[in-house]
Amino acid sequence: MLKHSRTVAVCVVSLALVYLASGCATLKGGPSDEELLGKLLETYMTAMKEGDADALIALYSKNYESPRGGDYEETTERLREFIPRLADYDVNISADEAKVEVDGSKANVGPINFDAGGRAWSTTLVTTKEEDGCWRITSTEFQRGG
Repeated sequence: MLKHSRTVAVCVVSLALVYLASGCATLKGGPSDEELLGKLLETYMTAMKEGDADALIALYSKNYESPRGGDYEETTERLREFIPRLADYDVNISADEAKVEVDGSKANVGPINFDAGGRAWSTTLVTTKEEDGCWRITSTEFQRGG
């Protein structure tokens, strides 16, 4: 019985940590929206640098709209193809200048700067706090750099 209780406790704590890492509010008086969005950015950066498409896709809303006109399914398909190969392109990724700007249930997180062989661009994550309390990426804004 004690072993079963301990297993249940470990599962509950693990689930709470996953929600916190993915930008989900779990408890009243818990992390602020800014802290949750900071965790979302941290998870995004780690997934990009490690080429982990599944971890990256977990941050996206089913209501995602690509600036190119694509929806969630099209975007996740492209991410599954491209993200694992990102390391092959020697891309430097930095969120050193990123800021979190919250406006109610919407927030912008960025810029996230990319540089590959002298080609530079940045992206800002447009996020929405969804009904389940999770912040998810609902769009992205791109800007080309020098």
